[in-house]
Amino acid sequence: MPPSDVVVNKVIVHPLVLLSVVDHFNRMGKIGNQKRVVGVLLGCWRAKGVLDVSNSFAVPFDEDDKEKSVWFLDHDYLENMYAMFKKVNARERVVGWYHTGPKLHQNDIAINELIRRYCPNSVLVIIDAKPKDLGLPTEAYHAVEEVHDDGTPTSKTFEHVPSEIGAEEAEEVGVEHLLRDIKDTTVGSLSQKITNQLMGLKGLNQQLRNIQKYLVKVGNDQLPVNHQIVYQLQDILNLLPDITHDNFTDTLYIKTNDQMLVVYLASLVRSIIALHNLINNKLTNRDAEEGKKEEGKDKKDKENKELKEGKDGKKDKDEKEGEKKEKSKDEKKNRFRLRWAFFAQVAASDKEVRIRSDHNADASLEIVGEWLKEMRSKYHSVHYTFNASDPLRREELSPTHWPLERFKDVIAMKEEALRLAREIWADYVFVSF
Repeated sequence: MPPSDVVVNKVIVHPLVLLSVVDHFNRMGKIGNQKRVVGVLLGCWRAKGVLDVSNSFAVPFDEDDKEKSVWFLDHDYLENMYAMFKKVNARERVVGWYHTGPKLHQNDIAINELIRRYCPNSVLVIIDAKPKDLGLPTEAYHAVEEVHDDGTPTSKTFEHVPSEIGAEEAEEVGVEHLLRDIKDTTVGSLSQKITNQLMGLKGLNQQLRNIQKYLVKVGNDQLPVNHQIVYQLQDILNLLPDITHDNFTDTLYIKTNDQMLVVYLASLVRSIIALHNLINNKLTNRDAEEGKKEEGKDKKDKENKELKEGKDGKKDKDEKEGEKKEKSKDEKKNRFRLRWAFFAQVAASDKEVRIRSDHNADASLEIVGEWLKEMRSKYHSVHYTFNASDPLRREELSPTHWPLERFKDVIAMKEEALRLAREIWADYVFVSF
């Protein structure tokens, strides 16, 4: 049967479509001030006029807030996107369009006529991205010709179509995992279940109130009797248990007591575990504090030890430096003693030479030789050298190496001995004392 001849009896919207629409609405809300967004629905027709909406994509759309008849929809973008989606899944075709409403708008008929170029029997699904009331966030419509009684030309209008949320098993698993990731992690599973039950009871209460209002209006002859609706209500009421029976009351009490016992035991276990964790936390903190104290004590002992070792090392260093200074001082003192002893010997020998030379001039050389020999034996650790210009040419001082023709008289010999003594003092090197 061609799509143009299909009568839409029910529209099934998949969760993927809802997620895509909400994402589209949130993205456009961040970058603009649009009150609603528009997109295209993809899907296929099932048997008996059931439309399965399995996918969707957004379309650039804009409208004037003051003049509702002025609007823009990028149909070129629509054609390009549909061509790409068709390459991915050829079964999915354009079946209608959506907007986030939350109600019908004045220009919806004009937009629907544009979408009918791609799908003659297009469906409009209004998806409320921010629902305030409990219930389904979707409302489906399709365009029909409205005939006027006054003979005026017919006009297009929207007729409501039943809609529901449905998904395949694989899609349900994926959506469940996706919703599990965005749940509040601070809320426990028990509180989450209770919250879901409360929401379900609120929805049930609202539906019961709607049934009550309908029956009151039918009883007051404000609405005609619809036997199909009455039969469905009777089927619902037949599912209710007979709470007046004694066995039912006892069974309900027993089951309730069993469930409350499990809840009570779970609360006790939870309290015991919390107390156990508290004790473990206390012990852990105490061990950590003791460990910090021991570490601080060890660190302090180590610092005291290092400080003591530093003081001892400094003391030893000062003692060594003091000993070194004392030794250097003693060496300097010994050098001065040796120096004055040497000059004292020179002065004494000079005096002896003067005395003896007055009596015997030939004995002067023997006196000088004996004096030098005595000095060498007394100060055996003194090594002496002479300058290169010295006539002795580094020869060892002894009486045999003193040429007699070198000294012409006693005075010249005495002055030469003093000069040699001064040169010896100026050029010798101390090895030890």
